[in-house]
Amino acid sequence: MKYQGCLLAVKDISASKHFYENVIHQNAVMDIGVHVTFEGFSLQQGYAELVGVSVDSVKEQSHNFQVYFEVDDLDKVYIEMKSISGLQWVHEIKEYPWGQRDIRVYDPDKHIVEIAEDMNTVIKRFLNQGMSKEEVAKRTMFPLEVVNQYALGFGEAKPLFYSKQDRRRRAMSKYDPLWKAIGQHTENSFTLTYAEIEQILDFPIDHAFLTFKKELPAYGYEVGKISMKAQTVTFKRCV
Repeated sequence: MKYQGCLLAVKDISASKHFYENVIHQNAVMDIGVHVTFEGFSLQQGYAELVGVSVDSVKEQSHNFQVYFEVDDLDKVYIEMKSISGLQWVHEIKEYPWGQRDIRVYDPDKHIVEIAEDMNTVIKRFLNQGMSKEEVAKRTMFPLEVVNQYALGFGEAKPLFYSKQDRRRRAMSKYDPLWKAIGQHTENSFTLTYAEIEQILDFPIDHAFLTFKKELPAYGYEVGKISMKAQTVTFKRCV
C-alpha cells in the first residue's frame, strides 16, 4: 500500500482552485473539472455524492485537519497574505518552543492551511543570532550532528542519509528517456499528447508519473497542466 495524498471536499471547485493557485502558489498537475490534483493533495467538488453520504454530513470548519506548507521567508509571505482582501485568518505569526514560526488561514471551505518556516531557515537564523550549535540543537530538538551539518553550509549541506524512497528516486527511473527528450526542447512551454509520450517511453503514461515528475527540473523543465480530458501534458521551462 502506497500513500498518494489527501483529498479536500470543496463546494466551489473554481474558487478553491483559485485560492490554491493564486494565494498558496501551487501548480495544478491534473484538472478534470470537478477534481483538481496538486502536488500532495487534491480538491473534489461533489464529494458527498461521490462517496454516497449525505451532504449535511460533510462538515465545514471542523478544526480537525489542516494542509501544511513550508517557506523560506515567512515574513515575506505574511506581508503578501495580509494584503489579500477577504482572507480569513486562524492566527497571524506565531512562534513555537522549538523556534519555528507559522501562520494559519482558512481556505474557501474553511479547511485550515498552515504555512510555516522551513527548519533550515530556523537553524540558520539561530546560528546567525550567535547561538552555539549545542544551543540550537537543544532549542530545535534536532540532533547535534544535523545542526553541525547545517552550520557548515547554512542549510545547504546534503543529508546524512537518504531514505529508501530517496535512494530509489535518485536512481535512474523509467521516465528518464522522457526527461532527456524534454530537456532537448528550447521553448518556454510546450504540450505533448499521451500518445507522443508513449512513443518516447515505449509504455503508456501511468500514475507513477506524478511521483517521478519531481526528477524533471534537473533537465530544465517542470510539469505544468495534465489534462485527462484532452490526454495532454504541458511542460514549462523552470525559472
